[in-house]
Amino acid sequence: NTALQAEVSRHEARQEKHQRMLADCQTELEATNRNRDASNEKMAVLRRDIQRLQIELDQKIANDLNRVTNQLEQCSERKRLTMQDRESKQRSVAEADREALGCQSRIDSTMPRAQRSALAS
Repeated sequence: NTALQAEVSRHEARQEKHQRMLADCQTELEATNRNRDASNEKMAVLRRDIQRLQIELDQKIANDLNRVTNQLEQCSERKRLTMQDRESKQRSVAEADREALGCQSRIDSTMPRAQRSALAS
């Protein structure tokens, strides 16, 4: 009978230990569930904030990007026109230099050698 009483006591002790562990786990589970619910609510609020900010940012960036794109196109066109004008003026200068050299040659060819030498020095 004593052995049976000892066995029952051991089982009761283990059962109490397991019930305490179960109660602790349930308390921890409830706390975890509350934390999860709070986190889910906070996450929903943050997602709405993110969506609102994303929309605002998209609008602002879209406007700024359009403005910058237009400026870039205008600057590119101005650069193209400036380069075209520069090339045209370089051709004009080169043509004027050739023409001046030709005129100088014609003038030099009509002058007597002594006069050319005197002007050269």
